Amino acid sequence: MLLLHLSVLALVASASTTDLRTLQLRQFNANQDVAYRSSNAQGQGSVKSFENCDDDIEDLPNGAILCAFSGCRMTCDRGYQAKMRGRIYLLCDHSTGKLTYNGKPWRESVPRCVPKCGRQGCLNGGVCVAPMQCQCQTGFTGASCEEEDLLMLPGECDPPCQNGGECIIDGVCDCPKHFFGLLCEFHSCDLPRKGLSNHDLAGDLSQLKIMCKKGYKIWSRISQLLIVCRNATWVIPRFGLMSENDVNCYPVCDPPCAEGSVCTEPDLCKPKF
Repeated sequence: MLLLHLSVLALVASASTTDLRTLQLRQFNANQDVAYRSSNAQGQGSVKSFENCDDDIEDLPNGAILCAFSGCRMTCDRGYQAKMRGRIYLLCDHSTGKLTYNGKPWRESVPRCVPKCGRQGCLNGGVCVAPMQCQCQTGFTGASCEEEDLLMLPGECDPPCQNGGECIIDGVCDCPKHFFGLLCEFHSCDLPRKGLSNHDLAGDLSQLKIMCKKGYKIWSRISQLLIVCRNATWVIPRFGLMSENDVNCYPVCDPPCAEGSVCTEPDLCKPKF
């Protein structure tokens, strides 16, 4: 709540009762314990208008503005402080009815009230987010972020992790999807399933060998085929993308089926329908 102090204007008239030619302004401060100043102090002379600054006062976040006739003083709430030392005075320009600080409109120039976190503040990059409450950087804990949190400290990997891997503890990389290896240096692919049957797989997600079961072959002539993972895609060396080739294991009939028949199982021919 704003406390407004009143002043007294003493008007001294000239000898003529019909023409007030000279007005003398005297300022009386109702609160003598606070030293306020006016940015528009006036002596004898003609004064055509005189404005108070109470209409230019509004709530201050985490603080308050206490006013007397010739100016106002800013204070911060308990647990908050302004980013400067000493008292902060807002001057009233009585010709305009506006408060100023350092010659500028107070809303643009006055320091803000920010939370205070003890004498030393928050350490190790921590941020004071509320009175006596620090938000610590990863790897630190404590009321002032003064302690190392060993469980949260990032590890050190030298050489560094590759392909977006994250060093979680010293010398250990956590690799993103489709990458593996000590440094996440190898590409991997999802296990191929579509277009495969009657087969076994051997290897890892960087390269696999498709091995047809007994009596089955790929392209009617080979029983094993190597596929390699490149840029998260399975590739058949010298033949291109696996997705563009039929690598299924089909039954083989020896001797071949007669015309009008089809090999449905190893060495089993059935008529076409």
